[in-house]
Amino acid sequence: MARFTTGTGGSITVGTGSTEILKPDGGRQYALIVNDSDTKMYMNMGGSAVVGEGIPLLPNGGAVEITGENLFVGQVNAICSVAGKNITFFYA
Repeated sequence: MARFTTGTGGSITVGTGSTEILKPDGGRQYALIVNDSDTKMYMNMGGSAVVGEGIPLLPNGGAVEITGENLFVGQVNAICSVAGKNITFFYA
């Protein structure tokens, strides 16, 4: 069984810059990314995140699960239009 690691992206960047949530990891087997904030976020796999584009993470628990069916081992980034919003992730 894989060992899970929990992390937090802390403050997600506002506007034009994006925050790296997960570093590239060729050994990644699973990831769950959860928007714990009250504001919509946007996630991008492999490049910078842009507000209004990419994968939306809805407020108050919106999540994306990366599994064997859609496994992505590259860099994952997120962005939010309001500063200081929290995002939580679990990965193995």
